[in-house]
Amino acid sequence: MRELSRQEIDAAAPRLTEQVGQQVGKQIEGEKQAMAIAKDALEVGRKSVDWWLSNISLWLAGLGLLIAVASIGIPLFIAYKLKKYSDGIKEKLEQMLKQAEQHTGEIEKLLHSARDKTSLIPNAETLTDQLSTDLLEKLRADKPPQVVRLIEQAWEANRQEDWATAKPLWELLSLIESQEANVWFNLAYAESKFGQDYPQITDCYRRSHLLNPRVGTCNNWGNALAKWARTLTGEAQQQRFAEADQRYAKATELRPDHAISYYNWGSTLADWAKTLTGKAQQQRFAEADQRYAEASRLKPDDVDTYYSWGSDLADWADTLTGQELYKCQDRIKEVWLKAESNLDAASLGKLSSLRQLAQTAAIEPA
Repeated sequence: MRELSRQEIDAAAPRLTEQVGQQVGKQIEGEKQAMAIAKDALEVGRKSVDWWLSNISLWLAGLGLLIAVASIGIPLFIAYKLKKYSDGIKEKLEQMLKQAEQHTGEIEKLLHSARDKTSLIPNAETLTDQLSTDLLEKLRADKPPQVVRLIEQAWEANRQEDWATAKPLWELLSLIESQEANVWFNLAYAESKFGQDYPQITDCYRRSHLLNPRVGTCNNWGNALAKWARTLTGEAQQQRFAEADQRYAKATELRPDHAISYYNWGSTLADWAKTLTGKAQQQRFAEADQRYAEASRLKPDDVDTYYSWGSDLADWADTLTGQELYKCQDRIKEVWLKAESNLDAASLGKLSSLRQLAQTAAIEPA
């Protein structure tokens, strides 16, 4: 192998340097071109990403709008449909309720009549004669001989007004015939005649009412509560008067033409008023006046109604002054004139106190 001489190396060096420079220049130029291509590619990619991102944002915004509209519109649509449906159901229910209310009174009357017919034990207030042969035969066919005998004894004690004997017999029957409304009624009736055990009396009337609601039961129940109230004071007294008020209201609901219930109601309201003061007292007196007026309308020839009505109006007048006193005194005159037009001379003779009150000159205040 031949070695290059120093002269040959020196001569070849410039040429080699030029060749190497040319190659390096080509390589650099290639790299520049590659970088430019890569940059263009990156720019295209970035624009593509930006386009997708911008479109995705628009799509998401549109989707959000649709969801928002749906979140409002769908519930509103559902609510509209539900309201329309509920209104239809409500209308049907109201129609059904009206129909039911129309028949309620008739059904209650039929039930009461059926209970009265199926009850073989008579009511002490509605029957005072001896038990008929027909009734005794029905009792003997329906009940054990010992029970029939107790009923006969209790009834005979009632007829003789031997309440000391009647009460324990009805108490014994209440243990045997606890589903008989008249047994409880007769027990309460006997105790009300015999003693003053008002808790027992009112409880027995309550039991009778639950088994068979009747106007007579509610009226007597109210009477017992009113009598009980008159023996009390304070909150207990007010509670009994309020309960009596409710019982009379129920009695007149069961039978709106029951004059006796209205009379007792008016008397009780007046007694209640006398335990009160101020506005409450005036309200009770005014209500008593209304109940007496209804009682006299239903039974215009009842002297007791006019007597109690006038007496309680006089008590009301004692709490008044000025124009209100004048109105109350004028009301007493109206009651007397009504009594004069409906009662005979003998009955009017029992109302001398009412006549005197009516003749008292009432001077209208200036």
